[in-house]
Amino acid sequence: MNVPGLTTLKSVFHKLVSNDDDLVEEEADNEDAHAGFQTVAGIQAREKGTFLGEITAVSGSPAGAPPAFEADFSDGTGSIGLIWMGRTDVPGITPGIPMRVCGRVVTAGGRLVIFNPAYCVRPEGQH
Repeated sequence: MNVPGLTTLKSVFHKLVSNDDDLVEEEADNEDAHAGFQTVAGIQAREKGTFLGEITAVSGSPAGAPPAFEADFSDGTGSIGLIWMGRTDVPGITPGIPMRVCGRVVTAGGRLVIFNPAYCVRPEGQH
């Protein structure tokens, strides 16, 4: 039986009791099913985007600077910077790794970046 509002209540309750990693994974799986991916070439600053591609380079912050782990991400149409603030490393993020990322795109240092993106590392060959 479908009771109006019950589905919404269940959804809110699920979000309250689930941890962030599970919610990101569920959101990512849901996005896969709906193929709601943007291209880096088609996104503008201040828009939220979800992209499929791979890491092309990684680097850490220079000595004396606040910790930040940076990665260059490419989807074949362009590249975007990914910056995890307060981190010196993000396990699993290495050049060549296929992944899905999502977040708010901003301009920093003259290029498009996403700060602290949600991400899902994808098995090899599964783009």
